[in-house]
Amino acid sequence: MGLKESYGALPRAEMAGKVHSPALSISKTGLDKVVACADKESVPMSVRPPQSFRQSQEDRNGLNVLEYELMSERADSLGRHGLKVEAALAALKAWTGDRQSAQEREKLLNDASDAVWAFFIQREICGMRNNRDAIQRYGIPNEVIARLGAIRK
Repeated sequence: MGLKESYGALPRAEMAGKVHSPALSISKTGLDKVVACADKESVPMSVRPPQSFRQSQEDRNGLNVLEYELMSERADSLGRHGLKVEAALAALKAWTGDRQSAQEREKLLNDASDAVWAFFIQREICGMRNNRDAIQRYGIPNEVIARLGAIRK
């Protein structure tokens, strides 16, 4: 019994949901019609190309290896800048007026403002334009923010 005899004269629309192979025919909804096919020429057969010939999902989404590496480097750099900000702010908070001079505080403020400025630039490179959440998360004081981008002599 061939495929045509088992399905009769089904329109193409009803045949579209069926999976065909030379050995058997199974519908997508279950095993309602399993038919052994003797005549291979009368059976429509779909062939799936090997995985190595298929276009990868990354290429279709526009994310290739180079872009992935660049994003990884940006994220790594952002993390390093964040650690520098934490260290500079910790040094600034550790300053005490009775043991250290005002010049040392100025140096700590300048170092902290430079680290925060570089961090904000790296955030913009990564696509994060709003710095309010970083200011809150790191607890950046207003006197550091006031010095951002200042050129010192």
